[in-house]
Amino acid sequence: MSIFTPLDRAAASAFELQGSYKGWIHSIEGLRGFAAFLVYLVHYATLIRPWMPEKSITYYVSETLFSIGNVGVDIFFAISGFLIYAMLIRRERPFLPYAKRRIARIYPVFLAVMLIYTALSFVVPSESKIPTGGEQAVWYLIANYLLLPGIFDIEPMIVVAWSLSYEMFFYLVIPIIMTVCGLRKVPGTLRILMWFLLWVGVYFVAPDHFRASMLIVGILVFETSQLISRDRGSASITLCALTAFAAVLAFKASIYLDVVTFNNAGKLSKVLLFGACYLLCIAVFCKDGWLSRCFSGRYFRYFGNMSYSFYLIHGLTLKFIFLVMGILLPAEIYASSLWFWVLFLPAFLASSAVSAALFLLVERPFSLDGVGVFDLMRSRSVSAS
Repeated sequence: MSIFTPLDRAAASAFELQGSYKGWIHSIEGLRGFAAFLVYLVHYATLIRPWMPEKSITYYVSETLFSIGNVGVDIFFAISGFLIYAMLIRRERPFLPYAKRRIARIYPVFLAVMLIYTALSFVVPSESKIPTGGEQAVWYLIANYLLLPGIFDIEPMIVVAWSLSYEMFFYLVIPIIMTVCGLRKVPGTLRILMWFLLWVGVYFVAPDHFRASMLIVGILVFETSQLISRDRGSASITLCALTAFAAVLAFKASIYLDVVTFNNAGKLSKVLLFGACYLLCIAVFCKDGWLSRCFSGRYFRYFGNMSYSFYLIHGLTLKFIFLVMGILLPAEIYASSLWFWVLFLPAFLASSAVSAALFLLVERPFSLDGVGVFDLMRSRSVSAS
């Protein structure tokens, strides 16, 4: 028996999840893991920046990855739009049980991480974001615990938590829109037109909230999936999706690095990103091509299944790593491009380990299938005996 077989079984037991509905698309899990990795690039590049000699090749590599990594949140939004819309458009669901389930999906892990951040704010006040005034501090904490940063101009205590504000707003508003507009009775082509026009409206009317409009990408992908065949044109669509996605990432990086400076370059990048994410999701969710099969790989999926925990806790893990590094190897003395390459994988593995613990202790038992780490340990001991 291969030495990896027990490890494979343990990983499957811990991180494999049962699809929530018939026809579950496993490649979604893998793409979610890829999105989480992109977000990791942002925070890793940010925190290692003091050790990067300016104008070095590695410095530009780091800055490029920073600009590329921001797309990870956009992919997360597209995935959420696809999944929630797919669930609701199939049949009407009672609002209160649905809302309760959505809150249960978001809050346990969020509350666990928020409590850690709150405690550390008092332990390490130099890193705290809590205002010094008593009343201001209370209101700031209430706003963060209620997921108000993001939609409102409030600094989030957890850097990435701004996106959860939009997620929760989408969760609660989308079933109301469907019921009021009677969307389940509207032909699919008209729904596609309606959602596209809504995206255009957000683009022109509410540019400050544009990133949340990437949720509409997922909606349009679902509607498109009802009109196309899974097995026709897979290779060509996959090639188009990868080409478009790579081109958009290169364009965004060029803007960030001031290589591209023409007027309205930023606005153009938003339009191109919308199209590239749409094509990417079509290739991954709606086709049986090699890209979809790649993201369906088990370790892509395992990482994707714990990606929400990773999303919320990896920044704190990285912050701890670089705070310790700042004490032992201060940047003003030990700055070197080598650190970027030496620490990249260990920092990622450390972040993944902490995230796995959060997933097994909080997210899986309280937000997913109710199976906790101790249940997994008991089931393994029974199977071994």
